[in-house]
Amino acid sequence: CDSERTEFVAVAIPTELAYAETRRLATKLAGATQGGGVGLRTIVVNRCLDGFEVGAARTLAEKHRANVDLAFSRNPLAAAAKVEVPALHTGSELGGVFGLKYFGSRAFEGDAAAAALDGIFGQREAKLVVCGGKGGVGKTTVSSALAVALADRGFDTLVISTDPAHSLGDCLAVDLSGGAVVEVDSPSE
Repeated sequence: CDSERTEFVAVAIPTELAYAETRRLATKLAGATQGGGVGLRTIVVNRCLDGFEVGAARTLAEKHRANVDLAFSRNPLAAAAKVEVPALHTGSELGGVFGLKYFGSRAFEGDAAAAALDGIFGQREAKLVVCGGKGGVGKTTVSSALAVALADRGFDTLVISTDPAHSLGDCLAVDLSGGAVVEVDSPSE
């Protein structure tokens, strides 16, 4: 495995259970990649709550913040770059290229995200990016939005899912049931 051209991005949500799984994943990756393999350099923390000032939402937001801060103060997550994605309250699910562009604008823009994802966005040579994590944390949304963001930056991009569910096709709003590569057009805005 070429560590210079391979990037593993863990996706988590700000809960103790998700971080426990992400720590196990990071430990296994570190053990399997001794001698220059693929390490866990970036963690996307999806559905972060911030800015709530009252009641139960404030309490939950404070707990999420404490979980994020604690998780990233411990090994093996302490060395990973962190990209925090706010919980998006759009009133509907994000899907299709426009929805993924919106998600990506919240996830992959800004100084902290740019620094964390520089290994992906900052290099023009071919790269393999693998997104993984606990079930239900938004891996398909993050990987699809990342693919759209890379394609918008001029990268030739292929997204592959190993999940037997049809989530990738649903997320991209295309029919992938034929098992062949399907080109996804980015409509003009």
